[in-house]
Amino acid sequence: LQLEPKGPLQQHPSSDLQLPDVDWSRYHLQVLFVDNTDQLRARLAAGFFEKVAEWNGYGRALYPWTCGLHTDSSPASQMTTMSTCAGLMAQAAYLGLPPKLFARTPEAFELSDLDAYDVVVTLDSQIRGEILAQVDPQYLQYYRDKIHLLSDYAQQRPLADSEVQRTGGLALLPRKMSSQLQQKLQQLRSVVDVPRPSLTDATADGVAAWNWTVLTVMLGAAGLVRYLIDAYPDDLPEYDPV
Repeated sequence: LQLEPKGPLQQHPSSDLQLPDVDWSRYHLQVLFVDNTDQLRARLAAGFFEKVAEWNGYGRALYPWTCGLHTDSSPASQMTTMSTCAGLMAQAAYLGLPPKLFARTPEAFELSDLDAYDVVVTLDSQIRGEILAQVDPQYLQYYRDKIHLLSDYAQQRPLADSEVQRTGGLALLPRKMSSQLQQKLQQLRSVVDVPRPSLTDATADGVAAWNWTVLTVMLGAAGLVRYLIDAYPDDLPEYDPV
């Protein structure tokens, strides 16, 4: 089951948006995924991002991390997190992601993170707006250009249909991921904000919402990896660890 948008497909408002410049001069990039609570969506994004990066030989050059705007460290919240964590670890294994992805304690976003990471990605527009509201107005345009939605990377540029569909030795994605995304590719491209599924809803609608979230995150993470690989300069000198 998959929860699809109802009505005619809309063009993603960021289809022609200029994505951020990245600096490969250190031969690696650090990517921060920011969610609301650092419990689910950002962790999924980091997991799929790492999986696609490793599949393309960039596992030691692209490093993801996650945090949340509204984390709760109270004992009651920690108990709930531990309970939820077990279920998410099982889901991670089913998706071919490392279960440890969900084992780490939620980390709170700090404004200094904007300069500590090369690329900053939010899971929805509300989170992006809350971050930008904290920025010094004189630097607002700079951070507007740096912080992007995950769905911005799920568009034809940088991720063409042919890239999603490609198989064989030059495939961007493992075959299973490619097959899953092809089934609903155009619907997925129309999503702006990654939905927040209920982790306690075991009904058919709840399962559908979870599946739809997984696919939207998967597509955005794949597009982000494609974008960063394409941004690697052709004239960058060969890396010398000495």
